Amino acid sequence: MERNEMAVKGMNGNKSFGREFVNESFHTGNPAGTRSSGNVPSAAGSFKTFTKGKADFRKSVSRKSKVPPVPAHVKLLDKAYAEKMPEKPTICIHSCVDENGERTGAYTAVILDEKGSYVAAISGGQVRTTMNRMYLMGLMEALKVIEKVGGAKTVCIDTDEDYVKSGVRYRWFRRWDENGWKTTKGSSVKNIDLWRAVSDLFGKDTFRYFVPNHGRMGKDFINRCDIYARAAMPRIMSSRENWEAM
Repeated sequence: MERNEMAVKGMNGNKSFGREFVNESFHTGNPAGTRSSGNVPSAAGSFKTFTKGKADFRKSVSRKSKVPPVPAHVKLLDKAYAEKMPEKPTICIHSCVDENGERTGAYTAVILDEKGSYVAAISGGQVRTTMNRMYLMGLMEALKVIEKVGGAKTVCIDTDEDYVKSGVRYRWFRRWDENGWKTTKGSSVKNIDLWRAVSDLFGKDTFRYFVPNHGRMGKDFINRCDIYARAAMPRIMSSRENWEAM
């Protein structure tokens, strides 16, 4: 708990982000795919969690060779935006992957309003993944929330990862789509499922989007997001747990 308390101090003066996000959304004592607070507050209106029961998640883990991601968990941090997004929100994305045998990863996507105040936070993770996939998944889930709630006109996408930053800034996905999802060298695009999902969300023309030259994600902000992302990592189940889940 000491580590979490350290994480919430001084985050733009808004302590509710840290305490709610860590203590409620990111309780790591629960099994993979669950949280200590499994639902967005009732006042959240259009906001809904995308979490499933742990039994469903465990069955999918045990019966598929490719482990599916933990369903995204959405936490509304400002009830004023329950029914309508700010007109110019910023999505801040950070991810991490443990270099263990299972390559367990997670992401955190924080939505800010024009003044830099916290609107919502999205978290999730996956076993046997890559850093690029986690960043893309964070972007995709945040865009889903913004598109679903509505009200946004221009979305700023801020991240410390060049892969996503360049892919969005230079519209790589548009060229790939026109080229049958092949690179200029003729090979298949990596993470094609996530890039297609992102491309579809942008293609709805619900809002404009851009990547800033100088974002808001300073070193302190990134360090704090890293703590929250690591708390969202799915716990690797033992073979006995997999057997019982079946």
